[in-house]
Amino acid sequence: MNRNADLTFVCKPLPTGTGNLLYAWFPALHTRIDLLLWDHQPAAALQEAASRIRQLLSHFEAIGNYFDPESELGRLNRTAHLRPQRVSSDLFSLLTYSREQWRRSDGLFDISLHSTPHLPDTMEEILLSPSEQSVHWPREGICIRIMNDPINECFKLKTLRFLGKEAELIDKGEVDIELLQE
Repeated sequence: MNRNADLTFVCKPLPTGTGNLLYAWFPALHTRIDLLLWDHQPAAALQEAASRIRQLLSHFEAIGNYFDPESELGRLNRTAHLRPQRVSSDLFSLLTYSREQWRRSDGLFDISLHSTPHLPDTMEEILLSPSEQSVHWPREGICIRIMNDPINECFKLKTLRFLGKEAELIDKGEVDIELLQE
């Protein structure tokens, strides 16, 4: 077992020369990320790939961290009602993707659920300008929360509401949900 900052990994050659297998884990996005990489590349190349994945996830966590007022998303939540705000291409991509998922899920995936007040069409109020790469919303109180700890609570709550079941949500720190009926 090796450690590289907060990245822990084990790399073993597979029998009969079929490549190397790397298992790595690290904290990110308010949970533990587990990677399993297999390739004919040397162990060092797999370790570098795991390190790049960790860096990418850390980058997205830094720009989209709802809990950090100094993150790009924190700044956007404070100022987007005042005037259009230019955002990084990465944050703009996340917001565009989230809007697409909101539409595709018929409103179940909703990053604006924490807005005050939250209305069924709050996501429509979020104005995305691809030409300006800017974001604006017309009223105070809209709040975007992309990454939650550890799973998108908005999606879980809206799913429970959609299913119409009296159920308890069990959060195991994985990207899944379980519904238990009493």
